[in-house]
Amino acid sequence: MKVYIKDPAFIEAHRLSQFKPRAIDVSVIHDLMIHDIDIVLWMVGSEIEKIDANGVELITNTPDIANARLTFKNGAVANLTASRISANPMRKLRVFQPNAYISIDFGKPDVEVFRMTDADNPEKTMPIGNNSVPATMLGTIDAGTKNKAIMFEKPAIPQINAIAEEQTAFANSIINNQPIAVSAEEAAEALRIAELIAEQIG
Repeated sequence: MKVYIKDPAFIEAHRLSQFKPRAIDVSVIHDLMIHDIDIVLWMVGSEIEKIDANGVELITNTPDIANARLTFKNGAVANLTASRISANPMRKLRVFQPNAYISIDFGKPDVEVFRMTDADNPEKTMPIGNNSVPATMLGTIDAGTKNKAIMFEKPAIPQINAIAEEQTAFANSIINNQPIAVSAEEAAEALRIAELIAEQIG
């Protein structure tokens, strides 16, 4: 995603799971939403200015469904929803930013990118991958002196075992002193925000 994320303005995340007794000692915020909190903090790169959250307890003694709206100091907004009593699992995140819409499915995994470009010179507006094609179903937008074309791209996603990669990276950071993708400070900040959300729900 790194090559596509540029100043996100609005992020929407849904992380839904079927009920699993293994995680009833923590709320759905600490069990599921924490992952999207971490991702959103990385994407936006700004401090949070306001948190609005709500949730309900249905099966356990902690929230089983939760929603949090994070407003950042740079104006970006993220709307996060997590549930552990859903019939249909879902791990999707959508990013809206200037001239682009990015849809990410962490479950498949799958990424779809729609980008608005200069119809006459699309490469000048924004670099496009080799597999970019015009999104003909969305048409061309007349923007006055310049026509804007909407391009669709489906980046190739390497098939890896994410948990195995996580453990390998952790071991390499200790044994071979390799840099880590997420610092302890970043992890602590994600946990801090999760705690604030949980406290607000009560």
